[in-house]
Amino acid sequence: MVSDPAFPPAVPLAFAAWFATVGGVAVTASTLAVAYAVIVDARARDVSLPTLWGVASVAMWPIGLYYVAVVARRRERSSRRTRRELAILSLAAGGLVSFVTVATLAPPDPVTQLLWAGMLVPALASLVYVLSTRLRRDRPRHD
Repeated sequence: MVSDPAFPPAVPLAFAAWFATVGGVAVTASTLAVAYAVIVDARARDVSLPTLWGVASVAMWPIGLYYVAVVARRRERSSRRTRRELAILSLAAGGLVSFVTVATLAPPDPVTQLLWAGMLVPALASLVYVLSTRLRRDRPRHD
């Protein structure tokens, strides 16, 4: 039996569809994590309109850069980051690094980029979380 090249086997297609779905979920989760991380940080720094900063930082990335570079540096946090905040911040950082890596290295095919993102976001988020908790453990507390 000869396979027709116009119709690839079903197993690789199912595998690719599963990874593309995982990639889509990972990209969506990391995007929501960026908004949540900015909102929580803005509340801890007593910045006015924290929800607007979070939504705007996702909708228009220069606003997010402005928040990190200027607004967040003007005020001290009123509390330390919790483990949940670190986990969500790690997911956001993993998603952002994954997005830049995939956009730079992957072919311009959206399915391929979602495949790569599905693998990179969890791996990078885990790496960032481990590194951030290790750095947090080494830093002295000022409570």
